[in-house]
Amino acid sequence: MTTPGGTSTVGLGIPYYTYLGAPVINALIPNNGTAAGGDSVTIGGSNLIYTDSVTFGGTPASFTVFSDTIVVATTPAHAAGTVNVQLHTPAGNSNTFPFTYDPA
Repeated sequence: MTTPGGTSTVGLGIPYYTYLGAPVINALIPNNGTAAGGDSVTIGGSNLIYTDSVTFGGTPASFTVFSDTIVVATTPAHAAGTVNVQLHTPAGNSNTFPFTYDPA
């Protein structure tokens, strides 16, 4: 059985559970975009498969989970400057990763 928290199986009659760790962001491609928002950003990392929210500077973004290592988000509008991007899964919050909104 697989849940957002991990996978439970029975082998040789002994149940065991595999823990899924918190998400980790390793890269944003690109790591900058327009203040108007609407830019597509590929988020690379690990343990991303159960992502249930993505934020840019605390503002929720729409996103699609493609795999355990790739999430693609659309940036929300934000004032120019650098903000932290963060993912959340049932296993917890990711590290933050900087994204820069360019001036108009």
